[in-house]
Amino acid sequence: MTHPDEFSQIQMRYFEAADERRFFHQTAHPYYSMTERTLLDGVQPQAGQRLLEVGCGEGGNLFLLRPGETQCIGIDLFWNKLIFAKNHLPRCRFICSNADRLPFSDESFDLVLCRDVLHHLPAKEPTLREISRVCRPGGKIVIIEPNGRNPVMRVQPLLVRAEAGIRQNSPRVLQQLFSREIGPFPATLRFKQPLPLFRMILHYRYGFPQLGRWRGVHKLFDAMNLLASKLVPESRWAYLVFEIEKK
Repeated sequence: MTHPDEFSQIQMRYFEAADERRFFHQTAHPYYSMTERTLLDGVQPQAGQRLLEVGCGEGGNLFLLRPGETQCIGIDLFWNKLIFAKNHLPRCRFICSNADRLPFSDESFDLVLCRDVLHHLPAKEPTLREISRVCRPGGKIVIIEPNGRNPVMRVQPLLVRAEAGIRQNSPRVLQQLFSREIGPFPATLRFKQPLPLFRMILHYRYGFPQLGRWRGVHKLFDAMNLLASKLVPESRWAYLVFEIEKK
């Protein structure tokens, strides 16, 4: 087990710089960006609503959501990422802040998104309590996390030490955590991407993203995904999408 201080230092070193290649891979790659949009299906901001993304990074998720008339705010711990995000999403507002001390009043937002953040935190509970606090009654919290029971996700920590927290993620563990820290509100768990080998093959840093230029490769990945959906139990699919209705 990694000591909490060492764990935090690993996260800080890995995330302090803006990752321009990651942003454009997530938002513009012919195949990968399509799968990223599908992951965000549960996040559908409406005109006039206030949307908060906790741990927005370079702004890739907000870019894909195209919030339009929604008032959207992204918070992150790293200035370099926020400067990059602001340059590419001038209509959004960005604030540098810790996720466990959100600089907002109670019940400030209609929709709160937190994606791929919790497994990077030494302690998840304070952030979850803050997310619940700033979401208004009748609003929705969407939390997206990789599933540590999925074979592809278990490989990631071997490539990136900062992803080691994935191994502790599972549907049961996260459901219990949310029930305890957010409350016994109606929640829907959706499983996404049964065996996303394309995430490794097309990876912008360790794979061959140029393969995504060919339609034949898209059809091959689609066929692989369809086959995997029939063979891999849902509880082991790669992404866990929790939609929690705040009462």
